[in-house]
Amino acid sequence: MLHAIFYSFPIQLILFQLRRNVLLLSPWVVLLGIVAGRWADELSIPYLFLSPEYLGKSGGVAMLLVGIATGIFIMSFHITAYIFAVNKFGFLNVLPRPMALFCVNNGFLPLIFNVLYLIATVRYQLLEELMPPWKVGVNLCLFLVGQLVIVAVFFVYFRVTGQALFEKLTWQMDQQLRRKKLMRPLALQRLRSIRKRDTKYHVEYYIDFPFVIKQLHEIPHILPWQSKELFDSNQFNALVLELSLFALIIAIGTMRDNPIFQIPAAASVLLLLAMITMAVGAVTYWLKQWAWGVTVLALLLFSSFTTDDGNNPYYRAFGLNYDSIRAEYSTKRLEQLSNDAYYAADVAHTIGILERWRAKFPAEQNPKMILISTSGGGQRAAVWTLRCLQALDSIFNGRIMQHTTLITGASGGMIGAAYYREIYRRYLEGQLQSPCANTYLENLAKDRLNPLLLSWLVSDLILPFRQVRQEKPLSFKDRGDAFEQKLNADLQGWLDKPLIAYRQEEQEAKIPMLIIAASVVNDGRRLYFSPQPISYMTNAAPFARRALRTRIRGIEFMRFFKHQRADSLRILTALRMNATFPYIMPNVLLPSVPAMEVVDAGLSDNFGVNDAILFLYTFREWIARHTSGVILIRIRDSPKAREITSYKSHSLLFRLFTPIEHFLSNLYFLQDGRNDLAIEFAKGWFKNDLQTVDFEYNPSYLDKNQLDTLGNVRKAPLSWRLTARELEGIRTMIYAPENQSAIRKLKGYFK
Repeated sequence: MLHAIFYSFPIQLILFQLRRNVLLLSPWVVLLGIVAGRWADELSIPYLFLSPEYLGKSGGVAMLLVGIATGIFIMSFHITAYIFAVNKFGFLNVLPRPMALFCVNNGFLPLIFNVLYLIATVRYQLLEELMPPWKVGVNLCLFLVGQLVIVAVFFVYFRVTGQALFEKLTWQMDQQLRRKKLMRPLALQRLRSIRKRDTKYHVEYYIDFPFVIKQLHEIPHILPWQSKELFDSNQFNALVLELSLFALIIAIGTMRDNPIFQIPAAASVLLLLAMITMAVGAVTYWLKQWAWGVTVLALLLFSSFTTDDGNNPYYRAFGLNYDSIRAEYSTKRLEQLSNDAYYAADVAHTIGILERWRAKFPAEQNPKMILISTSGGGQRAAVWTLRCLQALDSIFNGRIMQHTTLITGASGGMIGAAYYREIYRRYLEGQLQSPCANTYLENLAKDRLNPLLLSWLVSDLILPFRQVRQEKPLSFKDRGDAFEQKLNADLQGWLDKPLIAYRQEEQEAKIPMLIIAASVVNDGRRLYFSPQPISYMTNAAPFARRALRTRIRGIEFMRFFKHQRADSLRILTALRMNATFPYIMPNVLLPSVPAMEVVDAGLSDNFGVNDAILFLYTFREWIARHTSGVILIRIRDSPKAREITSYKSHSLLFRLFTPIEHFLSNLYFLQDGRNDLAIEFAKGWFKNDLQTVDFEYNPSYLDKNQLDTLGNVRKAPLSWRLTARELEGIRTMIYAPENQSAIRKLKGYFK
């Protein structure tokens, strides 16, 4: 029995692929790791496969599309593996329906993937998406139907291409290949290897279609012309299928602005893997031992050709003018823009805003001033920030936003804060009945990974020349544009306006000031976006009062890019630059010399506390005289106090990366310590009352119904997608004991 199993065709195929086609197996390792091993769990990647979304809904249509994409990937794997195996297993050339037979025997990995995928999907959709069992069953059936449809289409294609109709066409293609100086010897070498009768791997049994075990008898002789015909047909089929797949991806990407063509992110990944699989097979087959060298050389050449000095039309900030004279980016100019005259004028301007804010309250009693800082953390932080602001304004009857003068923060938290400020503004104008409707929370929680990954696949890798708009300035579609357009659609177009549109209402103190920040890669400085002049954010004091020669800590966007139409920058673009998580969205290049590269604000301060303290320091004298104290509300997407991790013994290879891992995992902890120190110092120099109130998203406080099957609390991942269970966890988090204690503490300050 063991002898028969070992020398069966499926087992020998696995051994052959492990020996000769390890690169071909790598996509399967990735997929199995994602689905079964929860790789990239913190980025929510597994959930794109286990509960895909299409047109904003998780359900049968999305599962059907993922099933179709899975079928395409599986068949691309079979075709590529078949081309490699046909000259190692000579009996394939004489058995009937060789392609169908090969797919059945080569189906071990697809079978394992499907079994693990179905098990993981059932658990996930029942426990995370809270779907009823019948709906989960329908979803799984549609997933399998999608695969079967593709398999049927491919087998029909193979049957048609085996007819005499295509013999002439394949012969002509082969003749053209043989005329090429490079392809001719390679093709002839492949043909000679196919003519060899001996099989390279011993096989005694195989699985015939449909799933019948048969013993392999004596292999009949194969005529040379039969080998050549089979060779022609295989190469032609592979070429046609790869070109068809490429055309499909191009077609989807060209029309990606239409929501109908925004296929699930998992489907985009599977199509990319299918294309890579067939490309790797083609390169390896034709170039043989030269494949690795030629591939590395091609990548190096591609890298050198795509290197630029910031003048290309990719990864731009929409609204800015890149065609005019570029802004000078130098230490000298930064010092010029951070002069005493600007500092004094901007302080006076902001004091005018504070005085109009003060005028909203009775003259006989100084009010409390609220500063809000919110942390980054993708969709999790955005929705948690909105949830907190809605809950607080509901509990305090609108007094929180009325008392707030400034909002700072980073990444996703700022998107949630900006959205709520716009909701509050519309509520004040009588356009909305309530700023606390659950609809706004659901809008912000919608999936944005689908268009991001689709755009990354098509616009960034394959079609990087599609314009965003025809008029000046010239800009091209990329995944940053895809994120902005999806966010704009989800938020009903309410933030589709230039940053400057908020200047008047901020000046009149109708709404709090919102200072958006980003990190500059070139020198680590903070880049500040605000419709108000805020040069005081670039330094703690004017030159005349500085005891030491200090480094300019920040850059004021409006003044720095004044001649590049800074006042036309979209607030969505500013928020996107503030939330440029590495790899997920592209770093933006701004029109300066040298080009200024901008990344996520969380790189320098993920909590926005330092910016709030700097604002307080600048206006400490006015605030101390005209308020009864300051309350700093910190909305955090993670607990401030975390458990000490235990020491783990690692391998030598893993220890090579340990310092980097420790630095990244403790980055926010280090920022927390720096922020706490700044607050402690502020309590010393601020001549009035300063209190902090923290609202934390801490999964350890979730209800028992939020536990996963392992008995652990599931934390919403750092991603741009939330499941139904994760969204419900964020909703209920406001009732956690620590957050309820914070609400009582806040009530005490308002007595």
